[in-house]
Amino acid sequence: MLTPLKLAWRNIFRQKRRTILLMLVVAYASAMTIFIWGMTDGQTQSVLSNQARFLKAPALIANVGYFDDPDPDNALANLDFVDRAARVPGVLGTAPRLEFFGILRSAYRSQNLQMRGVDPALEASVSNVPGKITQGRMIEKPSEVVMGIDLAEDLDVRLGERVVIEASSGAGAQAKGLILVGTAKSDIAFVDGGTVLLHIDDARDLTGVTTATGVALSTARNQEDVVAARVNEVLGDLPEIHTSGLTELLGELAQQANRSGVLVIIVVFFGLFAALAVTSTMLVSVMERSKEFGMMGAIGMEPPKLSVMVILEAVLTTFMGWIVGLALGYTLTGIMGYWNILGPVFSQAGDAFSSFGLGSEIYTTSKPIFALYAGVTIAFAAFFALLIPARKVAKMNIVDAMRTE
Repeated sequence: MLTPLKLAWRNIFRQKRRTILLMLVVAYASAMTIFIWGMTDGQTQSVLSNQARFLKAPALIANVGYFDDPDPDNALANLDFVDRAARVPGVLGTAPRLEFFGILRSAYRSQNLQMRGVDPALEASVSNVPGKITQGRMIEKPSEVVMGIDLAEDLDVRLGERVVIEASSGAGAQAKGLILVGTAKSDIAFVDGGTVLLHIDDARDLTGVTTATGVALSTARNQEDVVAARVNEVLGDLPEIHTSGLTELLGELAQQANRSGVLVIIVVFFGLFAALAVTSTMLVSVMERSKEFGMMGAIGMEPPKLSVMVILEAVLTTFMGWIVGLALGYTLTGIMGYWNILGPVFSQAGDAFSSFGLGSEIYTTSKPIFALYAGVTIAFAAFFALLIPARKVAKMNIVDAMRTE
């Protein structure tokens, strides 16, 4: 075994062009495997994260009963726990919210919607809506309102014009006139067509609630569920409240996104492509060396040992290519996981892409398990690549091989 190993190691550096070619093929296949996994997994997470930050929150503290019946009657009894929650590792920001259903009226039309009362100074830390205001500005004080740009068009209301919100409370029906100061454009259809933000003091006046229906928490991407679990541990002495992470808040939508079969199809297709690329490269490499193998056999190296040498060459070369591919793949997913490069590209898909809920932000993910996936893909490819060449070398006729041109 030692002799074929020494020869295999020497051949790797003796035939540099052949070695570099195979390493490049393997590195490309490995890097693209990691990128495909990172992109598809990141796309799923981006969809969920965007929808959470526009529709709900990365994580939300509320009364246990509120999650089953989102009514102001199930509002929090007090907000004394907020400082404790803010100190939990992974919590990047907190913001109280008061959500309720009401009627939004303009001079021309009306719609029944869920309204969100927010603290203007804190909302930007837990929501993407304030950063998507393209006309006007975010609310700054009571008697102001922000809504999605499509909703404003449907109601035929413009900046500076008045709208009326009607809601019911313990004291009976309430109404309040507000001035539209900004419209948000998120590139997510159901956000632009249904978002209403008003000052939390106005929401309290309309509903009669003096606290909030929930406290939104901001976390790093992909850490929502982990942080929610930590907060539940810290606030375990308050059984009447519960912290829900992204998966729990989005419910069936999150489960469907994570069960998507698109990822499996893409990965299987790319795995077959990688196997074909590696197989063809290694097969050509072995076939063009027939005369070399014949000469080695003529000086006393049996065909079985030649076969072992070929296998060891392939193992060593593919291993080095795999290492290079890991470095390239994780560098690529790391860059695209930090900067939103893919979002603007995919957002060109238009309304269908917008209605899917991805918006203009797509970040790749980088997980250690991707290295294993890339390794399995390359091992699978190398196995089938060597199956024929190695057997051919093992059964080689030395005389015929030396005659090969």
